Amino acid sequence: MGEVLSGVYSLCKAQRVYGIGGNGTIQKWVKKMEPKKEMGKRVVVQTHEGVEAVKALEQRTRQLEKLLADKEFELRVWKEVLKRTQVYVDEPTKKKCIESLSEEARKYLKGE
Repeated sequence: MGEVLSGVYSLCKAQRVYGIGGNGTIQKWVKKMEPKKEMGKRVVVQTHEGVEAVKALEQRTRQLEKLLADKEFELRVWKEVLKRTQVYVDEPTKKKCIESLSEEARKYLKGE
């Protein structure tokens, strides 16, 4: 127990070294021997500025997620418009239109 309490061994390491079965055995012993000792707990201390920074980042993330959803919807609409208008456009006009696109856009249309 001393090795676990002093931090020499983790709970898992102590189980392996001493051949102790059961996931909660050592934790129960620690609670009995040192009830104030917290094993496996994580404490996060943040300043007011840190909390505000996290809130600002969360807000920005929500804004960007909404913007992305709007752009994805807009893209679906334009793809549908393109599909429907291609029916009414003759081949020479389609070819001329495609040739006027950037190389990147042409590759996208070809599926590259």
